[in-house]
Amino acid sequence: MATSFLSLRRTIRNSNRNTDYGTKKYQYSKGSEKLLGLGVGAGFIGGAGYGYAASLVTYSIFHRYLYLQKMLHNNGYNSSWDEQYHTNYYDKNNCQEGCPPNSHCEWGICECDRKSSSTEVTPDNHQDPFKQCSQSLECSQIDINLVCLGGRIQKVCQCRKDMAWNSVLLECQLFLNAQCQVIDEHSPPSLLVTSAVEHAKKDEKEHYDKEVAKMKKKHRIYCKEITNNMTLQGHANCNKQRERCVKKDCLSKENAKLDDYIKELEEDMNVEDFEKGWAKDKESCEDEACKQRADWKLEAFTSRTKCRRQKIAKVKEKVSQFPGLCKSLIYVNSMQYVMATMVETDCDGYDTQMLTTKAVDWQKNVKRCMNSLCEFRAKVNLENFIYDQQDGRRELKRLCREPTSFHVEYYKDSADTAETANDRTESKNESLASSLLIHIKDTQPQEQDLVEAFCRDVDAFNLAFEVESVWRPSEYCASVPASVCAVVYDSHDCYSGWSMNITDGAQLSFKYFSSNWKYRNDIDTVGVRASCTFTGYSGSSFDGKSMSISAGLVEKWVVLGQEYQYKHMDEDIESLQCVCRG
Repeated sequence: MATSFLSLRRTIRNSNRNTDYGTKKYQYSKGSEKLLGLGVGAGFIGGAGYGYAASLVTYSIFHRYLYLQKMLHNNGYNSSWDEQYHTNYYDKNNCQEGCPPNSHCEWGICECDRKSSSTEVTPDNHQDPFKQCSQSLECSQIDINLVCLGGRIQKVCQCRKDMAWNSVLLECQLFLNAQCQVIDEHSPPSLLVTSAVEHAKKDEKEHYDKEVAKMKKKHRIYCKEITNNMTLQGHANCNKQRERCVKKDCLSKENAKLDDYIKELEEDMNVEDFEKGWAKDKESCEDEACKQRADWKLEAFTSRTKCRRQKIAKVKEKVSQFPGLCKSLIYVNSMQYVMATMVETDCDGYDTQMLTTKAVDWQKNVKRCMNSLCEFRAKVNLENFIYDQQDGRRELKRLCREPTSFHVEYYKDSADTAETANDRTESKNESLASSLLIHIKDTQPQEQDLVEAFCRDVDAFNLAFEVESVWRPSEYCASVPASVCAVVYDSHDCYSGWSMNITDGAQLSFKYFSSNWKYRNDIDTVGVRASCTFTGYSGSSFDGKSMSISAGLVEKWVVLGQEYQYKHMDEDIESLQCVCRG
């Protein structure tokens, strides 16, 4: 199974930490040739020969390489740095002259769309890519990263900036002009690199400790929530049991006593009658002092009425909630204090104290309306549910035990982008978040020290380009001969039926009544030689639906009916072509 980008990135980051950014030796897989980093000179990275995850990782390296080039320029070592170009294209994720159809821009470089088919190309064009041109469309027919550049008199096809023509694979590729061959795993790190590593480890630890503190806080909140949830059902059951413990006749009698007193208070609050008396008294007044006293009397009545209504509403609310929520057996309270507190209002002190007294008396009396044995059983059942149930306290203790470790990142990724996904490249800030280069504090660094820091920083990225062993559908599928471009079979395991070798540059059509018509719509399995591309069409004139299979450094095998992106072409190929790049 192919490695995902995030998994590959995590492996590379762990390697950088474990080797202190390449200052400690790391043993790569046997037989894997390093493409970059310590002991490797200037060279190409990426290209069609590696998996999708590795192609995404290529841009993480690219971000660091350009950061190095800008550092060299800022310190007077790189006169070829083009600030205007990188500001207009790289920084804005735009491509000069745009990208052709079925491709998109990645930080100034064009990439084929993942689900699109490769365009038809011929080997002759690739052998001589730097031809004269008038527009970039002519160049992109050879390679999507060739653009038409030059003066007014003459323009020629050229690879995009930061790229070069790979004469072996016959395509434009990213080119790292970093002379790392003078440093290897045995070379002692410079003082600049040693200092940067110490700064990096310090920053990583600070970030890690902050993230762990956040995770511990989240765990405590989680524990509190599951504790509440675990006891919620037990309290609900207890409340229902307590409701059945109430002696209905007793409760009705005590409620009636309190209701009678409340009705008396409500009758004494007839605002309409009081206002009529107030108007009559005011009319009979012969001076302003008398009228003022009448107004004061109305104001006092209004305030007293408002306070009574608030107090009555609170008392009725508490009466309706009887017998209330279940409490633990160890729960102790003062009934008088609790009821008095629950019915307090902002206007206590007028003539509502008697209502508070009546409410407290009611709560004392209704306690006798509870079947004490029944209530005790309900509380015991609650405690048994919480503490003695099979998945109770023991399970709660297990869930709330603080983990010994937390899965957190050591690096602070960019906050201006969405979380990195498996299907996109990293931004510049995301790549540099785990880079040694941003921890260089020297204000006057030496050129060789900056290059060394980059070489050690990217050394772990060789993990992305380790060549995997060749997968074949079965033991009956032999290696693709070096003399051909591809082989095709009409079976899924190469065991039965016919097979055919496709030569480099071949274009075959399986039309009716032709010598090849028996192969029409009968191809099940395709094996492509390293550095070659096989393209099949559903139409007999190289038209209709199409699909392309490109092999990189090793041959590639596909059983069409077993892979989603090729299933639509299973036994549906009526014409084909095959081209090798070197």
